Amino acid sequence: MYKNVFLRFAIVIILLMVIMLFAMSQVYLSAVNEGYREMNEKRMDDVASKVSVCVGDYLASKYGKDELNLNLRNIDVQNNMSVWVIGTSRTVILTYGVQSGCTVQAGDVLDDSSIDDVFVIGEDGITSAFSKYFNEGHISCVKGVHSALLSRKYAVIVSMPESYITSDENTHLDIVILFAAIGIVMFTAMFYFVSRSISRPIKELSDAAVAVSKGNFSKKIKIQSGKKDEITKLGQSFNAMMDALDEVETQRREFMGNISHELRSPLTSMHGYLQGIVDGVIEGEMQQTYLKIALSETERMKGMIENMFNMSKMESQQNALMRSVFDVNELIRIVIISKIVQLEQKEIEVVTDFESEQFFVDADKDMIQQVIINLVDNAVKFTPQKGKITISTWLFKDKVFVKISDTGVGIPEDDINKIWDRFYQVDKAKPASRMGSGLGLAIVKQIINKHGEDVWAKSEVGKGTDFMFSLQKTTRKKD
Repeated sequence: MYKNVFLRFAIVIILLMVIMLFAMSQVYLSAVNEGYREMNEKRMDDVASKVSVCVGDYLASKYGKDELNLNLRNIDVQNNMSVWVIGTSRTVILTYGVQSGCTVQAGDVLDDSSIDDVFVIGEDGITSAFSKYFNEGHISCVKGVHSALLSRKYAVIVSMPESYITSDENTHLDIVILFAAIGIVMFTAMFYFVSRSISRPIKELSDAAVAVSKGNFSKKIKIQSGKKDEITKLGQSFNAMMDALDEVETQRREFMGNISHELRSPLTSMHGYLQGIVDGVIEGEMQQTYLKIALSETERMKGMIENMFNMSKMESQQNALMRSVFDVNELIRIVIISKIVQLEQKEIEVVTDFESEQFFVDADKDMIQQVIINLVDNAVKFTPQKGKITISTWLFKDKVFVKISDTGVGIPEDDINKIWDRFYQVDKAKPASRMGSGLGLAIVKQIINKHGEDVWAKSEVGKGTDFMFSLQKTTRKKD
């Protein structure tokens, strides 16, 4: 495919170059011919002027014919010029220079009336009217011979073949073709190497994209060090995307393994308990105990499935914000009450530190409640027995800030920025009691970002973690 694209592109470029060179060559040849013509016409005019002076002096009897011939020989008459001296009766009284191919001789009378203009109105100029007296086209310069001593007027006609007036186009065309061929070869070579430097990384990108479509996220683009062009930046962006996809895929596999384990373990337990009850192995009061354990396992599975469902809704943008005005402090109290059983089981102390009794915010109440629930659940999960959880709220400018702190195990610095990623588990070897789905904090970030607010965490290993987020304050009371 790339060879075909390169070939088509190269053909188009070369055709454009040929058209451009052809147009330039025509302009060049036209300019050369025009310059060459003007130069030769000036030469004929100079020769005609000098011959006119010599002939005028001769006809005025200033010197004889021998001296005239000597003076004419001293004039730079090129070997391709023909010189005639014409009298008022159109009679050729003198010829000089090259006469090969010319039908005019001294004594002949010209039948061209245009020569009369020189005598009548003194008009000099360039004409092709005398080409009929030669066996090929000629350009002639006509100049009158004027002298106060002359009773009659005469004219000098200097003629030159048209083939000498203009430049030799074939010679110049050969030069143009030669340089054009060299230019095309050099441009084609340069274009080939430049296009290859562009098409090679594009082909690598295409191959890598095919690999991604087949689930291979380890394919990388080779980046040349030192290069900062757009193709290099594209390759760097692609590699960054591949790293992110590879990490997500790794997390997804780990998550699927965790979910499979989390679902299999309670299902296995429930199956064993229920099978024991059905078979009569578990009897009496023990049935009630094991049924409660089975119910607890179903609640845990339900929580994991709900987290997965909520994450899916958030990512698909199906869950639109339903904003309302509510007291975030009151919402925190409601969440704490709903978690009283878990808190009492671990004998965790909960402290609230509200800067003001009420803080009204404009947000989606259900979503913010989910945020607080997830963060409190996370704090309870990682806080040891008889630990402490502190929930604070305060106002800064037009924002209400909420902080949930625990005295748990803390989060390593290398993991603090990854905890918001889907499926990410800080401690893969933690006990089942602290095993989660890896979606709780991802859901928190999705919800807060959906509100256009910020959420962040600070932690110190062995001392605990602080989770903070902001909400838009409003002066309105509850809706």
